[in-house]
Amino acid sequence: MGLFRSSIDKSNRLHVFLNAGLYLVLMVFLFFRVSDHPVVFGRYSVRFSILLLAYFLFFFPYFKIVYFLFKNRQFVRNEYVQTFAAFFFKVFTYWFSIVLCLMPLEIYLRTDLSNFMDLSNFFEERNIARFHPFLQAVPLKGDKQLNTNTAGFRGREITKEKPKGVYRIFVMGGSAVFSGDQPYELTHCAILEKKLRERYPDKNIEVLNAGAHWYTTEHALIQYLFTIKDYQPDMIIMWNGINDFYRSFSPKQFAFGKFQSDYSHFYGPISRMVFQYFKSRPLIEIHLFSVTYLLRTFYTKVSANKLAIKRMKPVEISEFPSLKPFDRNTVSFVQNTTLNGVKLILATQPVLYREGLNQKELDSLWIFQTMCNENGKYPSLKSVTLGMNAFNQKTRSIAQTLNIPLIDLDAKMPKTAQYLLDDCHYTKEGNALIADELLNFLVDHHYFE
Repeated sequence: MGLFRSSIDKSNRLHVFLNAGLYLVLMVFLFFRVSDHPVVFGRYSVRFSILLLAYFLFFFPYFKIVYFLFKNRQFVRNEYVQTFAAFFFKVFTYWFSIVLCLMPLEIYLRTDLSNFMDLSNFFEERNIARFHPFLQAVPLKGDKQLNTNTAGFRGREITKEKPKGVYRIFVMGGSAVFSGDQPYELTHCAILEKKLRERYPDKNIEVLNAGAHWYTTEHALIQYLFTIKDYQPDMIIMWNGINDFYRSFSPKQFAFGKFQSDYSHFYGPISRMVFQYFKSRPLIEIHLFSVTYLLRTFYTKVSANKLAIKRMKPVEISEFPSLKPFDRNTVSFVQNTTLNGVKLILATQPVLYREGLNQKELDSLWIFQTMCNENGKYPSLKSVTLGMNAFNQKTRSIAQTLNIPLIDLDAKMPKTAQYLLDDCHYTKEGNALIADELLNFLVDHHYFE
């Protein structure tokens, strides 16, 4: 009779369809994801579209391979050998088919390592940043979708040696300044540059967006001294606050140990990298980018933001230890720019924190629940409103004491969903308002006359 008998019975047909179902579930999952910079059908990047096409075309060969593997091959000489061999054969076949199912996604991720490395951030840094040993993360250089130049600033291409007659303005701060949620032409810096050039056609004015995700006043000091200063800025406009504010806390996802005045407790965008390096290793590890990608996506979308926040409770907090470093760093920034003859303008940071927010506005808030949670507790909306008022007031106080011009953006911007997407990031209207406020201030104070 021979060692094997081949056929396809009901049991193995079920296994074939289960594997095909797994493949289709993965396809549907990828189909409903939206790329960060969609080009095809308004949903997918070109590379991701190729991945989806590959998955569609690969389904039929995959089904054939699984069908072939699950043909009923039974050991007929010995009943015990038959049962033992069949069990391990099916286990092997399942593992093989799962690896086969993940293969297109694995190839996609490995062809562009940065696509995978960006997942090291809790919020999937949206392909906007790369690692930096001192600043933790810096914007990608020369990215067409973000409109970053080869120096990593959002804006026109520039050289370190400033051409004669150019007036160069840098706008510095965190992700709110970077404004990556909006196309570059709709951001405050792009609008400001366009309007300044229209108003002063005889002036060659450049406005560069030097904002970056996660950046605090400490990042601003490092960024200015070792990067921006080399580009010979004539003016710097800067606002910070919320990123320094949440450094008062030590959430286990992003920080280790108690608060430190140099912010060394807070790893932020490199937290996963650090924790991954120091965690204990299992005896056997499987290094599949695709598995990590799927697990992190699920964790980010379901568990990390929604389920974890539901398990936490708000508490009243009135002391914010990072306010002192914020003061120290901002004063140091003022001293350094003044020493170099750079015109500095400080601004307060607009935030969506106030009493009487509607449900849509409340649902858009996430920063203080995520970045400030400690031991299942996070500051209440009343507490973060108090905290950000303190940080903005500190900026006003520094400007007044050191005789630095101030634009009170927090007072100028209505705290509504029309202008703020979430806690601190701007809508199209919010960007336009900021551009107008900056323009009016520069015109009213005759900076170019």
